[in-house]
Amino acid sequence: MHFLDSHLPYEPPLNFQKFGRKNIFLPGILGKRIDFWSNWSEKRNHSLIGEKAFSSEEIKIMRDAYDNTLLFADYQIQKIFQMLIKKNLLQNTILIITADHGEMLGESGKFGHQLCLKEPLLHVPLIIYSPKIQQKKETNIIETKDIFNIVLYLSKNGFEISYPRRDYAYGEYKANKQFREDILKLDPKKFTSAEFIRTDKFKLVSYNRGNKKLFRLDGEEIEIDDEETKDIMEELLRRKKTQIEKSRISNTVKDRL
Repeated sequence: MHFLDSHLPYEPPLNFQKFGRKNIFLPGILGKRIDFWSNWSEKRNHSLIGEKAFSSEEIKIMRDAYDNTLLFADYQIQKIFQMLIKKNLLQNTILIITADHGEMLGESGKFGHQLCLKEPLLHVPLIIYSPKIQQKKETNIIETKDIFNIVLYLSKNGFEISYPRRDYAYGEYKANKQFREDILKLDPKKFTSAEFIRTDKFKLVSYNRGNKKLFRLDGEEIEIDDEETKDIMEELLRRKKTQIEKSRISNTVKDRL
């Protein structure tokens, strides 16, 4: 089940607008609403190339509106639990709550979920309910694709598969054609694709322009200059890319057989 409420234009039902000014985007001030969202993408793009595009008031409006959508999503998830309990299905159900990406709401001066590999986008909730597991909090690194293994592991329906444990996570980003064209018109030198390798303490981001940035992850995401750590992370990234390439070659060979 996919909840789209936490996407633009951040409009939950009226009775879930608990944060910020109520009715801020309703027809009573329709002119402001249309103006705000009609030029949002353009202003977002300017923020991604380092310009200050949104006022403090606009940022607060977006954050409040986003929080309201999360409140509505929480309510819908609660209704699912209540339905499963009512029908006596919860004891035979695995529920997994997660997201495909986060959202930038002014962190590092950026907005949306494009052209960015910051932690607010990458570090998303993963909540798992199963009658077979006790309540606890895990801090292990995990990738979205690991969820398939987790489902098989919890189902125990003849599958001999281990719970995934990772020393690092890897990910890629590539802007779509239209977005690349729009951004490069504003800044011809701006990156349009990137990849990262992330441990529990550090993250290395490699951009298609050839530059790399190293970040320390200790409560805050801070760019650092540490050549020894950077070399280690670059080696991890190189190994991962080699592994991916071998996998692609293997799949190509299988397709030809």
